[in-house]
Amino acid sequence: MDSIATLEQLLELTLATADAASMEEVSAAVGDWSKLLVGAANGAIGVVTPAGDAIRVFQGPAATQGLSPIRLIGLSEPTPLTDAIRAGKPVLIESAESLASRYPRIARRLEPGEVTAMCAYPLESGDQIVGVCFFRFANDEPVTSEHYSVMEKIVPHVAQAVGRISDRAQLAHHVE
Repeated sequence: MDSIATLEQLLELTLATADAASMEEVSAAVGDWSKLLVGAANGAIGVVTPAGDAIRVFQGPAATQGLSPIRLIGLSEPTPLTDAIRAGKPVLIESAESLASRYPRIARRLEPGEVTAMCAYPLESGDQIVGVCFFRFANDEPVTSEHYSVMEKIVPHVAQAVGRISDRAQLAHHVE
């Protein structure tokens, strides 16, 4: 992909997440642009709950069969998403075999080819991790160094949107 096209698409994603009024809209924007920007089968977000003990996962229609619709995952549960949040650094699963080895419970729920790679990035707002942005690759779609670079550029924009929406929700709760 040429770099001008990538920059234009990153700008479109940034505008879509900046205009988002809900986590569902942020997740939809990530899902819509993931295929174009990095060739992912889907992309979505997970947001740390107010209690801080779980994440609420927001996924669109391209979610894996075992994971849709919106659901809660305890932060103590071993998943690429929760591991990225707990460690505060990306979790990169480069093959279906690696997924099966590291997360056998997840791998057992999946159809062959449904997840052949996954990248989960913590979302930081200020000095706090507020969620996770993840990208799922399927059917042996290769993940290149350029894809990793673009995913790393996507994450701060998604983090800003998630932080802004979370702050707005907290403010509304305090006002009530």
